[in-house]
Amino acid sequence: MKALYWFNNDLRIEDNSLLAKLANESKSLHCCFIINPQWFNSSSLLNSAMGVNRWQFLKQSLKALAKALHNLNVELKVLYGEPENILPKLVDELAIDTLGCARQVGYQENQSLKAIQNKLPDVTFETAWLNTLFTEDLIVNSNAVIGSFSKFRKVVEKNLINIVIEPSSQIGNVMINIFKQPIP
Repeated sequence: MKALYWFNNDLRIEDNSLLAKLANESKSLHCCFIINPQWFNSSSLLNSAMGVNRWQFLKQSLKALAKALHNLNVELKVLYGEPENILPKLVDELAIDTLGCARQVGYQENQSLKAIQNKLPDVTFETAWLNTLFTEDLIVNSNAVIGSFSKFRKVVEKNLINIVIEPSSQIGNVMINIFKQPIP
């Protein structure tokens, strides 16, 4: 399997379970980040999603990510354009058969991912809920009626255990949280 991991929301590698999975299961792993020009467009309120300070922070973070991946013999491709147009070209160029990325919660992000999936019907998509401590399924499918955060925290703390996934040859140790059983 030739895999491409698209850093689309966060730039973590140490505790990124999907990245570790792709690194362990693929013959070759490629990574990319796409700078979307829409981030810099002003909204009707005359502000943009990417302000000066956020842009500076992102550039510094991408440099650090590229260095960390380089130390693991993985190249980070930083591309500019709309993901719906860039990813299909990159997938074709690299002969990718599996594309992985963090699952998003935003409407526009999900529409973008659907458009990419429609353009790449022969590619396997792997997404994971990476930006919260708990998976979406564990929260949504729980039978618990939780009216406050404190009740939720108490239910979760009873079921939470930490494990360390075996390190990949390309990606370092990954700490993830799992549950002994579904939330009651």
